[in-house]
Amino acid sequence: MAVSVVTISPTEVLEFDSKEKWLKITNISDKSVCFKVKTTAPKSYVVRPSNDILPAGQSVEVKIALQTSNMAEIASHRFMVQATPVSGEENLAKEQWSSLSKTDIQEFRLAVSAGGGGGVDAKGSSETTGTAGGSSTSGGSTSARSDIQQKYEELVKYTVKLEEETLALQKEKETLEKASKGGGQVLFAWYHLLLAMLIAVACSKMSSLGGMN
Repeated sequence: MAVSVVTISPTEVLEFDSKEKWLKITNISDKSVCFKVKTTAPKSYVVRPSNDILPAGQSVEVKIALQTSNMAEIASHRFMVQATPVSGEENLAKEQWSSLSKTDIQEFRLAVSAGGGGGVDAKGSSETTGTAGGSSTSGGSTSARSDIQQKYEELVKYTVKLEEETLALQKEKETLEKASKGGGQVLFAWYHLLLAMLIAVACSKMSSLGGMN
């Protein structure tokens, strides 16, 4: 029979009615306990702390932050809490957990569901308005504004970079002209060739960014 050293709350289902959920773990034994929290979808959550040592009679609040916006898929996710008593005051390493027998480990398994409080809906929208026959979300317009802003910022950065390269090219031209006064015509033609190439690349870049709108 497995040991019984901790209690957890909630005990069966993690219901996400917002982007964060708290899982309370309480040590009900007279010894220190090591625990860890695992999930079948590690890329969809940030768990802090995911493992730690808990003194006798103490509790800890584990923060579980949702990373995915697709709320329809989280119903298939599962969490597991494991706990085992320890004699020392140091957290167990991964290899030490692996060496434990099943009877030394207490396990809890929790399902995941999307809450119905309106903070997050079943499709992952942060806000939903309208009736069942004609619902609309603010997520689409927000996403579009974000894309436009990102493209604009990228264009500004590229323009600044282009100006810096043009100034650097101008300084290099002046330096070469001073170093070789006899080759003025050749340097002039070389400079304008490079400048034309730079402008052509810039136009191509701006055209590709504009075509993404």
